[in-house]
Amino acid sequence: MLNLGFNLWQRQGVAAPPSNYSLSFDGVNGYVSAPDTALPNGMTDLSFTLWLKTSVTTPDLYALSWGTAGPGSFVSLGIDFGGGGPFVIVDTLGLSTAPTNYADGAWHCVQFVYTDAVPQWDLYVDGNHTTATDHGNIAINNGDGFNLGRSSVDAGKYLQCKIYKPTIYTYALDGDQLAALRDPAQDGVSLGYSPTLYYPFSEGSGSTCADGSGNGIDGALNGGVTWSVDHP
Repeated sequence: MLNLGFNLWQRQGVAAPPSNYSLSFDGVNGYVSAPDTALPNGMTDLSFTLWLKTSVTTPDLYALSWGTAGPGSFVSLGIDFGGGGPFVIVDTLGLSTAPTNYADGAWHCVQFVYTDAVPQWDLYVDGNHTTATDHGNIAINNGDGFNLGRSSVDAGKYLQCKIYKPTIYTYALDGDQLAALRDPAQDGVSLGYSPTLYYPFSEGSGSTCADGSGNGIDGALNGGVTWSVDHP
């Protein structure tokens, strides 16, 4: 049987519509907010993964932030206090990728794992590993929200960047899981990793991004946030 619809986009010389999008943040007032009341409060182990692209080297600006200001009650991913482009995980202390500059305008896979029993902080960028066992415990204190593109606890600290497939897990991902998620075509839902929050950014338009985890923690786009076909 002849399938007249097969490769129709190629036949007509028209580009097929993209199946994946990222979100672009303007660094001025653009951010995504989600109700952290729907996220676990005071939990122990946690992980998050996302793809991040930025050229900004201004220190102390943030791509992801969750929790309320106070010792051990929040975690943020941003540009290192020293600037120059290294990424840093911030709580009461910083776990930095310095001196490597990742603010180079390319996509990077950023993964953070916190294991409470040690406690141990592990930060991976494209598989490159930084670890610390002297940073203390984290117990997220909800109240200031979950945000992409800005700090939850410090007003005005917006990062100009693009973000793809941000995902939260309320357990410590293992090495095999982290390796699998470094393939941008993969995600924690399809792999059966049971994320607590996952934004596939499949809408391509509109003012909300749906939570693909099944937990209904949808995000709201605020200010200078736009959909982009640019992704890893």
